[in-house]
Amino acid sequence: MISKKIPRGSDDRFGCLAEYLAATKDQDEKLDCLWMVNCDVGETLNDLNLSIKEIEATQNLNIGAKGAKTYHLMIRFQSGESLPEEALRDIKQRFAACLGFEDYQRVVAAHKNTENFHVHVAYNMIHPKTLNIHHPRWDYYARDRVCRAIGLNMV
Repeated sequence: MISKKIPRGSDDRFGCLAEYLAATKDQDEKLDCLWMVNCDVGETLNDLNLSIKEIEATQNLNIGAKGAKTYHLMIRFQSGESLPEEALRDIKQRFAACLGFEDYQRVVAAHKNTENFHVHVAYNMIHPKTLNIHHPRWDYYARDRVCRAIGLNMV
C-alpha cells in the first residue's frame, strides 16, 4: 500500500475534485464505492451535490485562510488487491486520525479503473465547527506509519 498527497495547484475548488472522485460521467467504469463523512446532508452518492455545497460553504466561511483549503489523499493498493467497503472505511479512519482530520468533512471514493485499486479522500481542511484551517505537519511520515502498520496487519 502506498499513500500520496496529490497537490491541488491553483484550482482548489472542492466541488471539481469531488465530482472527479464520484466519476459521474463514467460511474460504472471507475467508481467502486463512495461515501461522505461529517456532512450533515447525508453520506451516499445521492447526497454528493448537497455535500459539495455544504463543504464549499464551510470553506467560504473562513476568509482568512490563504492557499489551499482542500487536502487530496490517494491510497493505492497492490496490483490485483481489492478490499471490501468496511475495510476501506477502517483504513480511511486511520489516515484521518494520523493526519488530524477526524472531525473534518471529507468525500471518500474507491476507484477500480486502473491496474491498482485505489482510494481517494478529499478532506475539507476547514473545521466545520471552529472554522480553523488545519495543515498536517510531517504528513509524509504520518502516512508512512499508517501504511506500514496496515501492511503488517494485512499479511
